[in-house]
Amino acid sequence: MPAPAAEPAKAAEPAAKPAEEEKCVTSEEGFKTLGTRGAFTVSMTNACEKRMRCVIDVYVTAANGPTKGHGIVTLGKKSEGAAAKKDYMLNLKLSFGSANVARSCKEI
Repeated sequence: MPAPAAEPAKAAEPAAKPAEEEKCVTSEEGFKTLGTRGAFTVSMTNACEKRMRCVIDVYVTAANGPTKGHGIVTLGKKSEGAAAKKDYMLNLKLSFGSANVARSCKEI
């Protein structure tokens, strides 16, 4: 009789933690006018009970040329109220254009 075939080893399941951490942080982006200058803001809110650190990269193209920004925002726990909401602002010469935003958040 033939020996039973050994079952293939199961592949390790990827951890769902990074996707879960990304769901904790929500953001709203938009252009603002500050006097005669413009700005692009990224308002971030933490909805989880753990501190988060987010790295933000912004690239804005406008009629006067491109502007690039990079920043780190630390968000407090949801229960800490105002500490769970922070803004990143990139100063611009104009208050309009086209923006690309990338962010990566991790628990600290």
